[in-house]
Amino acid sequence: MIDLYYWTTPNGHKITIFLEETGIPYALKPVNIGKGEQFSPAFLRISPNNRIPAIVDHQPADGGTPISIFESGAILQYLGVNNGDMSKGVLRMEPNISVMHSGDKEFRTRTEVKNLNSIRSVYRAIKAETERQVKLYESGDTVRQATLGWDEDKQRIPLFSRTGFARAGSQPRDGGYCAWDAPRTAGR
Repeated sequence: MIDLYYWTTPNGHKITIFLEETGIPYALKPVNIGKGEQFSPAFLRISPNNRIPAIVDHQPADGGTPISIFESGAILQYLGVNNGDMSKGVLRMEPNISVMHSGDKEFRTRTEVKNLNSIRSVYRAIKAETERQVKLYESGDTVRQATLGWDEDKQRIPLFSRTGFARAGSQPRDGGYCAWDAPRTAGR
């Protein structure tokens, strides 16, 4: 379980969006910066620079003692969503998206959207791909595992990637390439 020390700021929202979208369990711990709560001795033990957001992971992957992480870029790196250096303006996220019907016990086939570089792009790409998958399933079609791109200007996942194809296959990273499985419409 992760404790998220948070206030309603853009940096705080980055972390809550990620935790909500991934389903990682967390407990919200409000820190009212308007009242100066970030200067309390208890909070300074978690975030010595008195800034939010901050997290405490009570069950780190290495099985060690609880660990505190502060600053949104460091938190995203720790959670494994970002390998970029946000201090240099580098942010890259590649969410895997899969839907499930309320009666299902497991998620269905997943797709990955590559090289998103803002929280807003992640939100828009997840929303668009989720809607696409639901439409396919509702029409009786299936979703094929694929690696997709995102067109921020058009705010959609393009029918084809820059090369004209999206990578797809039955196994992750199998190197096979095929046309993306979206239904074609006249004029496209």
